[in-house]
Amino acid sequence: MRSSWSGPWICCGDFNETRCRYSCKAKDPRRGVQTPVAHNFRYEAMWRRASDYTETVEAAWAASRGANVSLASTWASINRMAPMLRDWSRSTFGSVRKQIRKLEQRLFFLRGQAVTEEYVKEERVIEQKLCDLFECEDIMAHQRSRVDWLREGDRSTAFFHAKAAARKRTNKINSIIREDGSKCDSQGEIKGMVHKFYENLFSSEPYESVDAVLDAIPKKVTEEMNSDLCVRWGIGDGKSVKIMCDNWVPGFPPDAIQSTSPIPRNATVHCLMDGEARTWNQENVQAFFAPDIADQILQIPISRRADSDFACWPLTRHGMYTVKSGYNLARSAKFLHWRSSTGQGLSSGWMEGDKQWRAIWRIKALGKMKIHLWRFAHNCLPSGDQLQKRRVVWREIKCYFNFQLRRKNFSSCRQWLFDFLEQASDLHAAVLAATFWHIWDARNEARNSMEKPNPQRTCAKILAYMDLIKEHLLKCSPVTRRESNAPPKWTPPPPGVLLLNVDAAIFEAVGLMGAGMVVRDSMGIFVMACRFQMQGVVSPEHAEALALKRTIRLAHEEGYDRVLFASDCLSLVQRLHSASPDRSMVGLVVDDIKLATSSFTLASFIHVKRV
Repeated sequence: MRSSWSGPWICCGDFNETRCRYSCKAKDPRRGVQTPVAHNFRYEAMWRRASDYTETVEAAWAASRGANVSLASTWASINRMAPMLRDWSRSTFGSVRKQIRKLEQRLFFLRGQAVTEEYVKEERVIEQKLCDLFECEDIMAHQRSRVDWLREGDRSTAFFHAKAAARKRTNKINSIIREDGSKCDSQGEIKGMVHKFYENLFSSEPYESVDAVLDAIPKKVTEEMNSDLCVRWGIGDGKSVKIMCDNWVPGFPPDAIQSTSPIPRNATVHCLMDGEARTWNQENVQAFFAPDIADQILQIPISRRADSDFACWPLTRHGMYTVKSGYNLARSAKFLHWRSSTGQGLSSGWMEGDKQWRAIWRIKALGKMKIHLWRFAHNCLPSGDQLQKRRVVWREIKCYFNFQLRRKNFSSCRQWLFDFLEQASDLHAAVLAATFWHIWDARNEARNSMEKPNPQRTCAKILAYMDLIKEHLLKCSPVTRRESNAPPKWTPPPPGVLLLNVDAAIFEAVGLMGAGMVVRDSMGIFVMACRFQMQGVVSPEHAEALALKRTIRLAHEEGYDRVLFASDCLSLVQRLHSASPDRSMVGLVVDDIKLATSSFTLASFIHVKRV
């Protein structure tokens, strides 16, 4: 062409074998018939939102499954099942994005028309359909992007779609650099290099000067800070805990322990114990301490397993330190220090106030709505009097859900909110949060746009949103059987096993604990019963544990070998079945119970409901 023409030129033509999807099926005289493009089957997580999902999957599997149950036939059945599910998805869900665009266009048209009752109802239906479609779209984005902190309920943004696209490009290792700087592109060698790298990374190397390394680390926790911590000592052999210097008596810090007779500062708790029996020497304890301190000491359990004393953390249920409990302690200390430095002090009802704040975060609504209520209670909103101005919206919402705002005693936003949440049901609390947020959203829309939103449309949004909350967050568990007021039926133990029912009660007025035990055989025949009492026990769970411990000792004395212990204290039974360490006061009694039952041929613990 260049040889025959020296001017400008261009060469045109269809050089693509396939330009669009339908051309894949066209006949080419050079290559014959081309096969259609095959698309891999993709399971969509949003299918589970359909009401007929389970029935459809079971029907498709039953229709595609053959008589043979081999792996090859199962794979063939899955391949036959895939187009059935694809057709069902196309007819049930269709194209989610196309439906969203279509409904948004219709909604935009309706909002440009005059407000009528018919249009408002149609807007409400469209709003509810859009919410469902947005959730389906979020689930699709979640499935493709694999971002862990994406939660269903927040509409997806461009970030998640970019994340899903980026994952396709980066989710593959084509080559890796060796230690000598050369490039390795063999998949087998890459696997070996990765395995060797992490094997060396997570294997320990012997090092003898560990103490020197630890000494070089600067200490952030001083001895004074250690003494200020609320760590309490648990008693093992009593040889490490000092009577007058350490925190070991519950309710009595070291500076509050006063002895009736002089005690050396270096004297240890071992002096107050009967070492061989691993019990307290009651005469010594009562001789050196006032009655209130002596009674508290005598109730401290002594570990029969621990050879030495140990530290326990009283801010957790099992006496083990957790980062969460330490963080809460630090926050509380910082808050109290700030209140003290500003001269405000701490009110006597601070625990009640904390309970009221927690009521906001228990509302069944999105986090952004609960944060909006929190800002309202703190007077952080630029328009704090929105509650009394938005009368049109509130009038319809109150009429629809049949509740009152109780504004007669409106003294402050915080007090009114706390009073309302204290008496409101879960539904009314969710209605309050959703209405507040939508009113605020309408206020921002009116402020940032030329057109003012119609209150009827705001009400329609709130009602549509509440339908979703009632469907997904306020679901009531279906009643599968008729409730009966009859007491629970007694279940006999297996043949040859004795059932020992144990129960305890606390009488705070006289400072006593009472307990009882009943023994019956597999036929329900009464064998024996007993009762006993103890002084100074204030915790119901501790009382139940001591009662069970005394019952086990009685079972040993009576020669029982196959026993089943029943208690109505669920937390105690859970501790007995747990294998995790427990350094609390109840945990020490539980350890003694486990040790004592090891000599039985058969011993187990069950929970029974209180009659």
